[in-house]
Amino acid sequence: MKRLLPLLALLLAGCSGITTQFNYFSDSRGSLALYSGSPCQTAASWPANAQFLPPSPQIYSDILKIGDMAPPVALPHVWCAWGYEDSLNFNNVVLSWVLDGDFGLNAASPGLRLLTIKGGSSYITVSGSLHGHGTSEDIKLGDWSDQNFSYSTHLDLSHLYEIDGSRVEVVIGHARHVVLGPQDHVQLWNSFWLDTYWWGKRLLWYIEGKGPQPP
Repeated sequence: MKRLLPLLALLLAGCSGITTQFNYFSDSRGSLALYSGSPCQTAASWPANAQFLPPSPQIYSDILKIGDMAPPVALPHVWCAWGYEDSLNFNNVVLSWVLDGDFGLNAASPGLRLLTIKGGSSYITVSGSLHGHGTSEDIKLGDWSDQNFSYSTHLDLSHLYEIDGSRVEVVIGHARHVVLGPQDHVQLWNSFWLDTYWWGKRLLWYIEGKGPQPP
């Protein structure tokens, strides 16, 4: 019942319209929030128990969204559910983060992937256990970002494992200096297409005179 209280509060506040375009917990430039991007966005603080386990996690796009030059944080053990897209997502120049934990804890309802790192987010270490496989892939590195065109570099996932010992499927696009573990398998064909998509979209934005948008 205790875990249902946040969802009931949202409904009472008229937030039944929360959909997968919103995130559960976010850090943007060091500003912490619950339900970011929704009409019910509220200020938050890091939970003492490092648990990010909302009821009905798949109503959110990402459960833990770190973005927009959020200052470095080290979280020794997090418990993170799985949203419609990601359990954990880094975007737009997030630097020097270290996270260890259990990700995708509602594996009966998997999202697209467990981890995304993009938009020039670099020097990031993620370790711990993955609980299940994404419907697209397990990890995507160097996906397209509207906010930043830089490579994501120095990404250490060498101690990130599937809890059942199965293979971790990784797609690498606009990313460099990636350290993977023995369970990790890079999908070369999908990585090629992600890189092709990234550069194709970058060319289109150049032709249209677009650039990264401010957060």
